[in-house]
Amino acid sequence: WSVVTPAGGVVATGRETSTVDFVPGHVAEVGIARFEAPEVASPTRIDLNVVVSIGGAAVSENEWPLWVFPRRELAGAPSVRLVDPEGLWQGVELIVNVVDSSVDRSPHLCSEWTPETEAFVHAGGAALVLVRGRPDDLVPSLVKPFWREGVKVIEPHPAWGDFPHDGWTDLQFFGLTTDRVLTVDGERGHEPLLRRVDARDMSVNDYAVVMRIGKGRLLATTLRFAGGMGEQAMGLGRNICAQELLLNWIAWLAAE
Repeated sequence: WSVVTPAGGVVATGRETSTVDFVPGHVAEVGIARFEAPEVASPTRIDLNVVVSIGGAAVSENEWPLWVFPRRELAGAPSVRLVDPEGLWQGVELIVNVVDSSVDRSPHLCSEWTPETEAFVHAGGAALVLVRGRPDDLVPSLVKPFWREGVKVIEPHPAWGDFPHDGWTDLQFFGLTTDRVLTVDGERGHEPLLRRVDARDMSVNDYAVVMRIGKGRLLATTLRFAGGMGEQAMGLGRNICAQELLLNWIAWLAAE
C-alpha cells in the first residue's frame, strides 16, 4: 500500500502479510495501513492506494481519498454563543471560543430555535441551527436516505470557505451524513448550500440553506456534526471533517 498526494508525492508506504479465510459474499480484513498524517497549512487531499496479491499475483487494486486538516488552535478561533439545551454541540469548545454574555454579537450555535435567537437574528445577528424533525423547528423537514436514491449537489457559496470538495459529497462527508432533508418554501427566499435531487422522482430538497430573517441571517442544516449514526464518529470532538466544515460556516456567519 502507499499514500500519495495528488501531485505524486509519497507520504508513506507499507506491506502487510496476512492469512484470511474468505467467505463468498462477506467482507474480510486483509490488513491495516498505519501512517502519520503530514502537517499541512490548509486542507489537503491524499490518496490511499492498495494492491492485494495472492501467491505473488495481484488480484485487486483500489484507492480511497483521505483529507488532512491543519491543527486548529483556540487562539484566534471564532467565538459563538451556545443555545444548546440538549447538549448536541458538546465538544465545540475544542475548536471555538464559547461566550456567555447576552450582549455579545457572536453567532448563535443552536440545537433548537428559541425566541431569544429569533430576536437576535431579526436585529441583525447570525445563527446556525440544527433541524432534527421537531414540531417546533423553524424549517420543516422529512426523512430521506443520504447515500442511496439521491444525487447530492454542492452549490457554490462563500460559506464553504476552504472545506475541500469537487462539487459532490465524497468520503469527507461520511461523518456528517443524515437521513433528514429540509423542505424549504421557495417563497420565503433561501440560498441552498447542499442539495439532494431524488433519483426517482427528481424532487429537490436541501441539507443546508442560508435564510434571511429580518436584518440577520440563519444557516439551517440537518447535517450531523456530532455524528453518532451507524459507523460515524461519536461526538464532534472526534469528527474531524465536521469540525472543519463548522469552522468555515461559523467564520462566514461572523464575517458579515
